[in-house]
Amino acid sequence: MDALLSCPGQPGTPHQPGLGITHLDEPGSTIARSYGFLTEAAAWVVHRVSGGHRHGTHSLAGVAVFTAASYVAALFDASLPGKIALGVALALLLSAALRALHVGGHHGDALGVAAAGAMIYWHAGLVQVPLCIGIGAAAHIAGDMLTHSGCPLAWPASMREFHLLPGPLRFTTNKLAEHWIISPLLAIALGLLVWRAAGLAHSMPLLSR
Repeated sequence: MDALLSCPGQPGTPHQPGLGITHLDEPGSTIARSYGFLTEAAAWVVHRVSGGHRHGTHSLAGVAVFTAASYVAALFDASLPGKIALGVALALLLSAALRALHVGGHHGDALGVAAAGAMIYWHAGLVQVPLCIGIGAAAHIAGDMLTHSGCPLAWPASMREFHLLPGPLRFTTNKLAEHWIISPLLAIALGLLVWRAAGLAHSMPLLSR
């Protein structure tokens, strides 16, 4: 389950938004459309507050806010407000992760809600939720920094776009490099995380190191 929460989603553009929590700044993104007008309204608010798509949510400040908010919710997980906040965040993230695994639509959303409810009811892995959200957001931003667009890490102080690759090696999202290189690598990484989380890696020494 922690592996699913850390799933960063694919890099995206305003025309082809990704799946991660950082794309809650785009009303047309997959995660924003997960639960209809409720998540679309939330995405509209985030879009306004963060300055638009790939601005505040794709910065160090954005990672800090996502992580801190989830930490506060997990800190008060015994209270009703804490449970509601955690439930909403977990349902969104799990549903988005399932969509990344092509388990989408109402079935994927229902599974996301059920899994979120089960985690809260049994207090399963709630302490690790802030860490998973922080890692997932940071990994998604790192993925976007491989593209031509880059990310404004220093927002709101600066809108300078930072990149992890030199110009000739950067790629455009929704193109050949993403579909045949980046996406398979992300799928393999997620599979290994799930493998380890399930305790199956112990039977293979190379994966358990």
